[in-house]
Amino acid sequence: MSSTRPMRAVNKKVVSYNDNLYDEDGDANNVFPKPLPVPDMNDLTKEAKKIRMSLHPSYIIPDEDKLLVKACEIRGCKCSTEACPNVAKKLECPKHCKRGCRNQNFRRNTCVDLVVADAGDKGSGVYALEELKKGRFLCAYFGDLISPDERNRRKELYKDEGLPHDYTFQAGSFFIDPTKRGNIAKYANHSCIPNMVAITYKLDGHHKNLMVIGYFAARNIGIGEELTVAYNFDYDPENSQICLCGATSCKGFMGKGPKKEDMVAEIPVRVPSKKTGVIGRVRNTKNVFKKQQVPKQANQPSVEALENDENNADVARNGENEQIVVQHVDHLDQEEELREQIAILGPERRTRSYTNDVMKKLK
Repeated sequence: MSSTRPMRAVNKKVVSYNDNLYDEDGDANNVFPKPLPVPDMNDLTKEAKKIRMSLHPSYIIPDEDKLLVKACEIRGCKCSTEACPNVAKKLECPKHCKRGCRNQNFRRNTCVDLVVADAGDKGSGVYALEELKKGRFLCAYFGDLISPDERNRRKELYKDEGLPHDYTFQAGSFFIDPTKRGNIAKYANHSCIPNMVAITYKLDGHHKNLMVIGYFAARNIGIGEELTVAYNFDYDPENSQICLCGATSCKGFMGKGPKKEDMVAEIPVRVPSKKTGVIGRVRNTKNVFKKQQVPKQANQPSVEALENDENNADVARNGENEQIVVQHVDHLDQEEELREQIAILGPERRTRSYTNDVMKKLK
């Protein structure tokens, strides 16, 4: 008697993510909170992998500027290590290189098994569907290859259109713009501790000043792990983007960061003690941008008020016993002001040492 129970397909690809197993349709014993590949993302992944470099009319190659790369002539070389002179010089081997040449990733549009999926607050992200060894070529960064003038025109156009993201990266003397037509690499998010590294290569038959971008594994990457790269574009204070990588050493923003001339070297600030809440010694805070004011501590009198008010005592930190002392006080004329000062500071600031010092002045 044959069973009427439907058989589960067993020929689907199985992937692991967050210690759970999924098949290629996202099914996983029907008990998982969120499958890694969702249907619309699978379609997006397939289309993104097909996209190659598009040569815009602004990308012009004069005959005298065309790069011609020689084929590797080392016997037995697979062009996969720096033993190959082309690999050592970051040159992609020409099409007519020996059989078995592994240094033609850009021409062949090589891409490992990846998928575009939901990355939470970061939007979409790229995830690995196979184990990736350190140093392996993962994918190229493809889009429209444009000139600097076309880049400037598009930058203004995207600003007028209100596009939230600009994916354009510099490629030598040119630019790669995958904003509206790009491959899967454009969905890779930024991280301050990335697991991919971007390496530039020169291509046979292209402009000698063109440097295309390839993503390589910076370390061993596991199945289901998100692929990230460090965005090393120049810092733009008007268009800076907040970093959401979550790394312990996160800089807080994407890109190289502000230049030294855009920063105030040192701003003296009296910082309250974490234990007592008392304003302490002067510390220097760095990496404060121009025109940015240091916020005042909540429920505390400002430093300016303590120093400039003629009716207040001069306050300073004693480095040995960490007590606040009062100087230049005439106890006959300032007795009432001193008592008010103790009350204003509040119970969390009204330490016993402070009160004793004040009362000594009144005796």
